[in-house]
Amino acid sequence: MKQPRSLRTPSTRAHMVGASTLAISIATIGAPVPAFAQTAELNAVVVEGKAIPDQNPNGNPDSPYKAETLDSSKFSRPIADTPKSITVITKESIEDSGATDLADVLKIQPGITIGTGEGGNAFGDRFIIRGFEARNDVFVDGLRDPGVTTRETFAVEQIEVSKGPSSSFAGRGTTGGAINNVTKKPGQIDFTTLEVGIGTDNKQRYTLDANRKLNDQLSVRLNALYAERDVPARDGAEEQRQGLALALEHKTTSNLTLSADIYHLRGDEIPDGGVPWDSVTGKPVPGRKFYGQNGRDF
Repeated sequence: MKQPRSLRTPSTRAHMVGASTLAISIATIGAPVPAFAQTAELNAVVVEGKAIPDQNPNGNPDSPYKAETLDSSKFSRPIADTPKSITVITKESIEDSGATDLADVLKIQPGITIGTGEGGNAFGDRFIIRGFEARNDVFVDGLRDPGVTTRETFAVEQIEVSKGPSSSFAGRGTTGGAINNVTKKPGQIDFTTLEVGIGTDNKQRYTLDANRKLNDQLSVRLNALYAERDVPARDGAEEQRQGLALALEHKTTSNLTLSADIYHLRGDEIPDGGVPWDSVTGKPVPGRKFYGQNGRDF
């Protein structure tokens, strides 16, 4: 008996050819590939170093923007354990801000506004904390520094702002709060830092911060400043400052440390009274950018 012949259509043949090609490809991919291994021995690298302790005794070495304690001995507990609203601005924050005046550092802090001569008050540092006048509640290392003057930051290590009634720290009258400037004190690490700032409007600023440990008992720290600039957009207003701060610290015994410091700041600045205003036109007086007398006021 004759066997039936299988019928293969062209499409069936094409599928079979494709299957054979796929099988061959898979077999080729799965074929073992010779491995080429190469080894190399590297000498061990050992890095040794010693961390430099933070110069700010109140700061956190692992987080320089954070202060753990206050400089004043009247606050005996860490800041986190003190039931009071306290803002501490460390030296790293002051340097990063680029501000050279105490008012410029504090005007961006919450709860503090800066007066600008309203009500006939003299120009200078006029701080208002939580709506209460605080121009006489400014301290330097815990000592009251009253007056409406322009305060520099070249010798400031840390700024401490206590908000709310602060009679326990600053005495009577501090309803809104108090501001304490902590000056740069001698440390145990020798260093010298020189900063130079050059800008538009003839701006020049040079600061020197040097610390020396003379022996195990005596340390000294020197800060110096020279700065001058023209007030932008003013014809005649200019500023020039010269500052010097010297601090000594002597560890007489393990329980007694004697310290002494001297601070000097001179500012020759022509007051900027603003731009002359024409009440008739409601516009500034054309052609004049300065209201004052050049070379007279300082």
